[in-house]
This record gives sequence, structure tokens and C-alpha cells, in this order.
Amino acid sequence: MRKAGVLVVATRYDAGSHYTYQWARALQEELARMDHTCIPLDAADLCRAGSSFADAINCVQYVVFYGHGLTDEWTALPVGSSGSTTPLVNSANASLLGGRRVFAGCCHSLVQLGQAYAAAFPHGEYIGYSKEFAFEAANHEFFRDVVNNAVIQFVKGASRQAVVAMLQNAWEGLRDAFGGGGILQHRPNAFEASQDADDNSKHVGFAP
Repeated sequence: MRKAGVLVVATRYDAGSHYTYQWARALQEELARMDHTCIPLDAADLCRAGSSFADAINCVQYVVFYGHGLTDEWTALPVGSSGSTTPLVNSANASLLGGRRVFAGCCHSLVQLGQAYAAAFPHGEYIGYSKEFAFEAANHEFFRDVVNNAVIQFVKGASRQAVVAMLQNAWEGLRDAFGGGGILQHRPNAFEASQDADDNSKHVGFAP
């Protein structure tokens, strides 16, 4: 199997990102077991760390981000005293991503940041969500498995189109599993989980 270098960046400053940070660590462990080079980093340590982010990107072919996002950024730190967030990367400096194959497990960033990436790297591959990326906390492991499995297929060499198609199918399958008559219908908060999975199936996409 072809070996790859993967940078996995995650945040953990609130309840939602606490869960996705766990997903990122599980992903890192699985990639390491597959003998890929995996660099796990906390976004909070990178946002004001000079060249650290660029140095890490220079070592890899893939960049994975798990956390919160806005239409034009991956958010490293939440709103501070200035009234604004601190981005890890945004549409103004998308060139930092260096044309690497990108998987953004966060809300909204496919919109402006994804398009800025596409403009900077017309032959690049960016997978993300155009609206909110949602999961139900009591059932987060099922959402984790969908996302992490998609990243693993991406790292194995699947194209952005193929990975997005896999994700759409997987989210629809999870929607149906939590829905009436599904094998997970009796799980806590199954209706909400089904809705979240359905929304994810509609909002996942790629650029360029």
C-alpha cells in the first residue's frame, strides 16, 4: 500500500470540538497502524506559532482539519476580546495549504475558503461542507466512523469525487439507520441523529 504523510489538525475548546478532537486522535492512531506518517497537532498551538503550520505542511501530502469553521476560515480559537475569532487559515492565505489534498471536517468552509483554495490550486483537491456539519453527541461514534473512514479512503488515493460520493452514501445510510425501521432507531436522540446525517449528505462537496 502506498504510504502517505498526513497532517491532522484539531481544536478542543468547546463541547463540539471536544468530540471531534477525539475523532482526530482515533484517526491518527488508525493511520499510524497503517504505517502512514501522521502528524497530530492542536490548532491552538499553531495559530500564533510563526512557520510551524507551514513547516508541518511541507512534510505531508494530506491536510485534515477537525473543528469549527466559517465560510472563509478554519477557526483555531473562538471569539475573543476583539469580538472576532482567530483563524488557523482563511481565504486570504489559502496558499498556506500548499496544494495539499485537504479534508475539512468543519462547518461552512467549502464556501469561500474552498473557492480560494481552488483559485490558488486549480488541480488541487478540497473536501468540505458548504453549510453546517452536524452530529448528535450521544451517537457521535457513528458519525466519527463515517468521517474517519472517508479520510482513510482519501489517504489511500480515492479522488475527491469518489470520497464525496462515499460520504453522501454513508450519510444517507446513517440517516436511514436512525430513522423509523432502521437498526439504530431505538438509540437515544435517534430522530435528531437521522436529521443531522441527512443534512450532512446534502452539504458535503469538493473544490475545485
